Amino acid sequence: ASKEMGIPTVPPVLTEELAQDEAFLKALYHVLMNVHLIRGVLTCPVTQREFPVMDGIPNMMLEEDEC
Repeated sequence: ASKEMGIPTVPPVLTEELAQDEAFLKALYHVLMNVHLIRGVLTCPVTQREFPVMDGIPNMMLEEDEC
């Protein structure tokens, strides 16, 4: 997700070496705590279902036929 948000420095897998890397931990903190999605789409990695986000609020309501 970080790459899609323009932050390419966060690797996709956490290794023991990265867990000890201060620069990595700072970048990870930034992605987790300071980056906010205001408008866009969240995509489920399992089902690929897309959930729209408007004004920072994701709409995760399913249609009746999706339940």
